[in-house]
Amino acid sequence: MNQGVVLVFGRNLPGLSSPDIMQLPFITGGNFYSFRIEDPEVLRITISSLDGTSVGTPFFEDYRYIIIPGGQPADTGDTVTIKGEQLDYSKMSYQEIITHFRSEERRCRERV
Repeated sequence: MNQGVVLVFGRNLPGLSSPDIMQLPFITGGNFYSFRIEDPEVLRITISSLDGTSVGTPFFEDYRYIIIPGGQPADTGDTVTIKGEQLDYSKMSYQEIITHFRSEERRCRERV
């Protein structure tokens, strides 16, 4: 919990088009979407109004989270250096994170 990275994404399903998946914290429609880890088993997502009015209908319909374990030698918090390339998970989209770790998984299997 102290060395890893936790990323939370909200997903909005706007009709039949592709879903909008945005990383939290996120502001839209006058609402602030955020999360916090209260203990190792509780991740709390909160929605608050920026102007004190009612939150209304939430923008996101569901949420996804990714836990990236720490303790690896290349890990420096949210930023990781792999083969000379520096990655900042907090600036990557959900799809970039998924693509990155699927390719890492394939590379690990190929080495075994």
